[in-house]
Amino acid sequence: MVTFYRIQNTDRFFNMIDSCIGRVLFKSSDGQTADLRMNTLLRELITMSMSTQGIEKLVLTVENHQDMQQILRYLMDCNSKTSLKQIS
Repeated sequence: MVTFYRIQNTDRFFNMIDSCIGRVLFKSSDGQTADLRMNTLLRELITMSMSTQGIEKLVLTVENHQDMQQILRYLMDCNSKTSLKQIS
């Protein structure tokens, strides 16, 4: 599980998620999970709730180890204030 904070460049973030090999799951408040890759409706719902500083918090489950490495590289290379809280 990965918790992201302050995702400002959502286009870049979602492009990175789309390039993942395995599922990248978002868990809703009612406990249902959905793959975030290429999921336009879910992305619209997430971005509608964002503040002027971007998506404040987003918790995802990444199923593929290579995808997790890609996400970590993205976070290290990111010029925005996106940050990573935890990996478990």
